[in-house]
Amino acid sequence: MASPAARKRLMKELATMQLEGCPPYTYARPEESNILIWHFVFLGNEDTPYQGGEYHGVLEFPKDYPFSPPHIKFHTPSGRFKPNTSICTSFSDFHKDTWNPMLSVSTILTSLLSFFNEDAVGTGGMTTSDEERRRLARESKAFNRDRSRNVKFSKVFDELLHPTDGQKSLDEVLADSIKQKVVIPKKPTDDDNTKTKTEPSSKSNPDTKGVEKSLNNLTIKDNADPKTKESSSNIDSSNKLATSDTPATGVKPPAKKGSAMSRFRAKVKNNATD
Repeated sequence: MASPAARKRLMKELATMQLEGCPPYTYARPEESNILIWHFVFLGNEDTPYQGGEYHGVLEFPKDYPFSPPHIKFHTPSGRFKPNTSICTSFSDFHKDTWNPMLSVSTILTSLLSFFNEDAVGTGGMTTSDEERRRLARESKAFNRDRSRNVKFSKVFDELLHPTDGQKSLDEVLADSIKQKVVIPKKPTDDDNTKTKTEPSSKSNPDTKGVEKSLNNLTIKDNADPKTKESSSNIDSSNKLATSDTPATGVKPPAKKGSAMSRFRAKVKNNATD
């Protein structure tokens, strides 16, 4: 029998998983008669020897959960773990010293799936070829659904194996767990493409703000210290005088005394007076 604390904790986790869903590639539920025993199913990840496989296992929680870790084992042959054999991990009952009471059923499943896809061999693990693992993956569904070989699977997941109208199958539930958790990049829409094509290039056709910014920069330069802009002022004044018969109006930056530009401006002023 589970302690009141363990029952409360596991019931809360069950409610959360029913509301939010199980981790990607997984599905789990407790036995109706014992909240401490949870059956889970893994869907083999893409790009692994387990792709397309369906792997059934059990989490057996202690009476004082969450203060002690669960006992973990797989039933379905996979080539990764020995069937019906306890598995040694940092979050199983083999390592109570490393157990973290903050771990939940959901985080255990996520960690176990990651460990399943690794090649580390310990207690309960085994080494086989990728070819053998692919063969076992192809045969996994038939094994799970054979009552003579895996009676618990058929009993715990019966309504998912034989869904009635409006109910989802186990395959659909596992597929939904992937769709709900995996983020698919947004494809560009027609509006995005039109916007991209019609927006002017800042290099070939600068907008008004860009022009105003350039003019502001020029204004800042014109207000700079005359000593630091002598050559640019002289060039600007020469260009204005060379292209207009009328003297430029406005305040001119003082030219250097005795310079050629000063004498030129005096000559222009005298001619205008005459």
